[in-house]
Amino acid sequence: MTKEERFSLFIQEVDSWLQRFGIFDWDIGYELTAIGQAEASTSFCSEAHAAKFTLNSNPTEDNDADDVKRSALHEVLELVLADLSTAYRRAYETEDEKHDAVEQARHAVIHRIQHALGGAALAKRVYYR
Repeated sequence: MTKEERFSLFIQEVDSWLQRFGIFDWDIGYELTAIGQAEASTSFCSEAHAAKFTLNSNPTEDNDADDVKRSALHEVLELVLADLSTAYRRAYETEDEKHDAVEQARHAVIHRIQHALGGAALAKRVYYR
């Protein structure tokens, strides 16, 4: 596969998984650039609900379509857990505040997984900020 074909497939797969997980409330960007050893990476700002998915333009191995698809899913799962990761890392004045933030983020992940497994019938379309 050419770099352009890999990147096009990566974008298609990420978009598909974002839809399956019900991730409609994030601003999403894409980049094709050299990133070292990783096949792909995700950077995000939970407060702004902005994320960028990057595909390595110089992969260390000869990657086929299945590798690109696996990388796309992995990076979307990073975003699925973004709110939870961010909530855990924040400093809160009280344990109750921290508990509430982690609970809200945890339920955001649960709703996204429900959406992926059963569509809108199993998940509320809830936006967390």
